[in-house]
Amino acid sequence: MKKISILTLFVISFITFYSCDEDLNEKSFDYTTLESSFEVGVDPTGTLEQDVRVFATSTSSSDRTYNITVIEEETNAPATAYNVPATVVIPANSTVGTFKVTAVGENIDPANGNTLTLQISSDYAGFIGNSTTLLLTQVCPYPDTFLNIVFDGYGSECTWDIKDSDGAVLFSGGPYADGDPGISAKFCLSPGTYEFTINDVYGDGLSYPEDGSATITQNGSDLVSIVGDFGYTASESFTVTDN
Repeated sequence: MKKISILTLFVISFITFYSCDEDLNEKSFDYTTLESSFEVGVDPTGTLEQDVRVFATSTSSSDRTYNITVIEEETNAPATAYNVPATVVIPANSTVGTFKVTAVGENIDPANGNTLTLQISSDYAGFIGNSTTLLLTQVCPYPDTFLNIVFDGYGSECTWDIKDSDGAVLFSGGPYADGDPGISAKFCLSPGTYEFTINDVYGDGLSYPEDGSATITQNGSDLVSIVGDFGYTASESFTVTDN
């Protein structure tokens, strides 16, 4: 009887140990990661909610909550350009969780876009994968409008702006550094009439030591063209179309 009791205890201990060891092995290989990096295009006048997914290699009988962190040193998007929730949940018996990132078009750099890098963390056993980077860009619903200014040699004398039909300044720039060759910029302008103004504090426009120029184009056609000596200031109205 004593031998049977000892044998029974041994079997129970072995099963318990094996079961615990199996659980540890499963947890040690549990892997959770964000989906790969991708681009998010946003209308400059609107917002966009973008789904971002989190994947796990195993399921759980209960919900799993992960913290979401913005990696500041890898993010150049201003805080006003996005909204990110604090957590994401992978539901019970599932291997996928989803959260929404809201991108604000008007606060995204129109020329180069902005990066937003995210990472997740938790107290659960297992491994966490790499961070993911969203490239936030402006996607204009109309043909892009381009500004190109070639300086005459004295960029420090030059400033410019673009106003809407009500006289409100939409974009502006300058002064720049002497010796800079020029600047290029891309804008998303809705169909309508606008005014471009360029200024030169010395009063000789873009004329010394060589003639410079300022052009605004859409679909390869010049809407504004100002060349050489225009004195202290020059303004031209232009019309943007939707085709």
